[in-house]
Amino acid sequence: MAQIKITQTGSRIRQTARQKRTLDALGLRRMHQSVVLNDTPQIRGMVAKVSHLVAVSATDAAPAAKKKAAKKAAAKKPAAKKAAAKKSAAKKTATKKTATKKTAAKKTTAKKTAAKKTAAKKADAAPAAEADSKE
Repeated sequence: MAQIKITQTGSRIRQTARQKRTLDALGLRRMHQSVVLNDTPQIRGMVAKVSHLVAVSATDAAPAAKKKAAKKAAAKKPAAKKAAAKKSAAKKTATKKTATKKTAAKKTTAKKTAAKKTAAKKADAAPAAEADSKE
């Protein structure tokens, strides 16, 4: 099927809500953004409603086929590369886990030392309070 390239050339500011929804339906979100769609009567009708905001040009189906072929070729990476990528990801997560364990250990030791200090202060304060009460 033939395809057309639609580019938003006008701003959607100060346009009616219906025209904004039409631009959204065409997949146009911002100025100078382009989309390639099938040339159907429905698409042509939407383009006619916002013709003052868009520019239309015909495209060849061949570039789309080339892009698909390139994606397929990229998807067929050698197994060795995929395995190496998994190993490096595993190493990264392992280092993150050990780092979090170390910080957790530091926090617990800090809490323990703080508890010891408060216990020591209470112990020092207790004999003084007993001495005051005896007098």
